[in-house]
Order: sequence, then structure tokens, then C-alpha cells
Amino acid sequence: MLDIGSWEFLIVIVIALIVVGPKELPGLVRTVSQWVRRARELAREFQGGLEDMAREAELDKVKDSIQTELDPDGVVNTIKRDIEDEIEDEWLGDESVFDIEDAERSIEAEAEAEAQSPEAGDGADSPPAESEGEEPVAAKSGTGD
Repeated sequence: MLDIGSWEFLIVIVIALIVVGPKELPGLVRTVSQWVRRARELAREFQGGLEDMAREAELDKVKDSIQTELDPDGVVNTIKRDIEDEIEDEWLGDESVFDIEDAERSIEAEAEAEAQSPEAGDGADSPPAESEGEEPVAAKSGTGD
């Protein structure tokens, strides 16, 4: 990082001892070491970010070179687009798909209507039809629980 020799470091310590004094010197050393540690962390983060960007750029180059080697004319992509367009045209242009869904809904509605309507003849003797998920209601007694 900094190219400081032992004599230069000794001179910096002597000057700091004279300027700051022996009482505040440990606090100054602690503060300076915290700033140096923080600067190193920031430098490490910055270097890691640059390495990530370089790695991504390399991956993009490799991806492009592989794609050009495997499919130099882009035939695969054009075939894929043609197939997707054909499928979209087939499904969106075909109204019978929606007619089938409507028919299924009407059949289900008719079945539900038949299940809910009372049968002719024994409507008075049969209990009401219960729908799914409902529990039968118990008759209340007049005892006043």
C-alpha cells in the first residue's frame, strides 16, 4: 500500500508523540486504525465489484461466441419465432376452444339446477338437499340450554 520504511515510520511516531502527547496517542492510534480498516474494506468492495463486472463481460462474450458458432445464421431463432407465431395464430384464431368451455359451463349449471330442484312427488317427505361443505343443522330443543 504505502511504501514506508522503518526509519520513516519511527519519525512519524516521534512527531505524533510530540504533537499529540502520550495521553491521547492510544486514542489516535485506535482512530487511525479504524479509518485504515474502513478504507481497506471499501477498496476490497470496489475491487470485487470490478471483478464481477469483468466476469459478466467475459460471460457475455463467451455466450455470444457460442451462439455464433452453433447458429451463425440465426436459423434456430427464426424457426422458434415461426413456430410461436403459428401456435398463436392457431389458438387465437380458433373459436371452437371457447365454445367447448361455454358448453362445459352450461352442462355444469344444468346439473346443479337439477340437484337443487325438488323431485316431483316426494318433496314434502325428503329433507332439503345439502350442499358440499355444509353440516346438517341440529334441531333446537325448547329446554333453554
